[in-house]
Amino acid sequence: MRIRPLESVDIGQVSAINGAGVPGVTPADADEVARLVELSELSLVAVDDSDDAAVLGFLLVMAPGADYESENYRWFSERGPDFLYIDRIAIAEGRRGEGIGDALYRELFRVAAEQGRAEVTCEVNTMPPNPGSMRFHERLGFERVGELVTKGGAYEVALLARTVARA
Repeated sequence: MRIRPLESVDIGQVSAINGAGVPGVTPADADEVARLVELSELSLVAVDDSDDAAVLGFLLVMAPGADYESENYRWFSERGPDFLYIDRIAIAEGRRGEGIGDALYRELFRVAAEQGRAEVTCEVNTMPPNPGSMRFHERLGFERVGELVTKGGAYEVALLARTVARA
C-alpha cells in the first residue's frame, strides 16, 4: 500500500467508499466529494501497491479559513486558528483493520508538523455511536475537547484534538 494525493479519477471510488461508511461519515455523492476536495488543504488516498487505481481508503483535511459550512469545522475555527481539521476518513469495506487509517494519519501528522500546526482535530459520532472510530482516535492520542449536536439533532459528536509533535 502507498499514500498519494487524491486525483479526479479517484472521485467515483472515494464516493462509493464514503457511501459505504455512512453513518460514520456524512453522505456525499461524487459532486459533493469533488467540492470537498477543492476545499481541502490535504486530500489523500491509500492505494494498492499492485494497482495504483484501486483506492483502499481516503482522507480529506481542511485548514483554517476554508469557506466550509460544516458545523464541526466552524466549532474548531471559533476555538482557534492553528489546526488541521479531518473532515472525513473512510476505508473500503473488507479492508478495515489493515493499517490503512494509520498510514493515512501518519502522513497527515507529518504534514501538520511540517506546516507547524498546533493540533489535528476531528469529530466522532456518539449518536449514532461509532465506537470503533472512537477507539481508533483514542489509540492515536486524540482527546475529547467538546461535544456538539448537529444536523438539527440527527447527530451528536465528540470533538477531538491531538497535539502535533513539532518537526
